[in-house]
Amino acid sequence: MQSLPDKLPDDVDTLKALVFKQSKKADDLSEKNKQLATKNQQYKIQILGLQEQLNLALARRYASSSEKLSPDQLRLFTEAEVDQELIEGDSDETVTVPAHKRKKSSRKALPETLPRVDVIHDIPESERICPHDGAELQEMSEVISEQLDIIPAKIQVIRHIRKQYACSCGQYIKLAPLSFEIKHYLLLTWKAYLFCHLSVSSMQQMLPWMRFASLGLSSVIMHCQPLFWISRL
Repeated sequence: MQSLPDKLPDDVDTLKALVFKQSKKADDLSEKNKQLATKNQQYKIQILGLQEQLNLALARRYASSSEKLSPDQLRLFTEAEVDQELIEGDSDETVTVPAHKRKKSSRKALPETLPRVDVIHDIPESERICPHDGAELQEMSEVISEQLDIIPAKIQVIRHIRKQYACSCGQYIKLAPLSFEIKHYLLLTWKAYLFCHLSVSSMQQMLPWMRFASLGLSSVIMHCQPLFWISRL
């Protein structure tokens, strides 16, 4: 950010304009810094994913023939998908809102038949202030991210409802943040989470495959065809 000139004008209106200009630059730099921090987190997650793929490739390359993975097992990993709502999405469709554009997430929604548990993420009242004119922000909408939650003998969907506020001046929108733990979970595909649960239940706990239907899992499994591979073991 550029520093103030050594010689400031004496005119009050000119001074106000100068201060407003500097404040606007500071806000722009702050927003850019947040975007860079988000991208940095995305790169870290991508690096972890690539490291896992490398480890898997090395294990397949050097493991004994009796320990090599079958093609069916390898196809399961091709189903992995990343929730692009938190990492800017991979859909070209955009949704226009005042002051900016946000890419729309293309991930499939969880079945409506599952019960929902709402977790409200709100902005403290002390932070609902517009930095442009100091006016109080008014609630304008909610941003919902769904997380599959599996409890033994109970399956539900946790909806993370993030309150979104806007200033009446039309220049500022603020969204309640999510904790790092929740962001990390939402970046994982619910299919991978469900696959781990079904694997443990069917292979370690010897739960019959048809038992999953009585637990309400049939509608979820239909969204992920490779899960039927488990039933053939």
